Amino acid sequence: MKWNVISGNWKQLRGNFKAKCGKLTADDRVTMKSQVYSTKLDVFKMSTTNTNSNIGDEKPGQAERRQASHPNTSASELDKLANSQHPGVAERVAKNANTDASTLARLSNHESFEVRAAVTENTNMSNDTRQLLVSDENAEVRYRMAENANTAVEDLRSLAHDDNPFVLALAQNTLDNLKSVSQRADEMLIQEQFVEAEDFYRKLIQGLEGLLGAEHKEVGLALYKLAAALVGQSKLDEAVTIGIRANIIIAEQKG
Repeated sequence: MKWNVISGNWKQLRGNFKAKCGKLTADDRVTMKSQVYSTKLDVFKMSTTNTNSNIGDEKPGQAERRQASHPNTSASELDKLANSQHPGVAERVAKNANTDASTLARLSNHESFEVRAAVTENTNMSNDTRQLLVSDENAEVRYRMAENANTAVEDLRSLAHDDNPFVLALAQNTLDNLKSVSQRADEMLIQEQFVEAEDFYRKLIQGLEGLLGAEHKEVGLALYKLAAALVGQSKLDEAVTIGIRANIIIAEQKG
């Protein structure tokens, strides 16, 4: 069919439609508008019904799981959620950065090893909780502690003699990684690559503070070396400040 024929037919069809619409009375137009409105209303009701049915179909505990994972949930709310009987809620509470040490201590005695394993990832747990998890009866929990950079060196050394070969190997690997950072930092300092040495010592200090505490002797010794790397870059003011802190830590350890 040629395009001029198609165009002619379309114009004729459009003309017939206009003529038909022109014969409609005012009442006819009101009726048509009413029917259109009624159809739209039915569609809206159907969509609302579907939405409400989806809410009703929500799995038990799903709202609690969302709240337990939310970064704005308060510590007090998380403490309450820790008592939930719905699967996955307590585990999410254990991982939430807002969960405080007392709640984590309670969850470290949870009957589910998945919950106890989740506690190992939270840096808010106390030293007592760490020690409890290091000796947990479940190998998965001890394994998670062995791979955690925040586990104290003394605890890693204990895990390096674990009965489970996987826990043992991982704990030893974590210790080796910490040693390698220290050795690498010392090499950079000896080679007078002070910028690189500073970066390594800062990483080492951060790791040691997490593992041993900010006032541990090893932290003080690492601070001394960081101060030396700063002197090599003529960052004298910062070097003096860090050197003073190192002296205080070492003096307290001797005292």
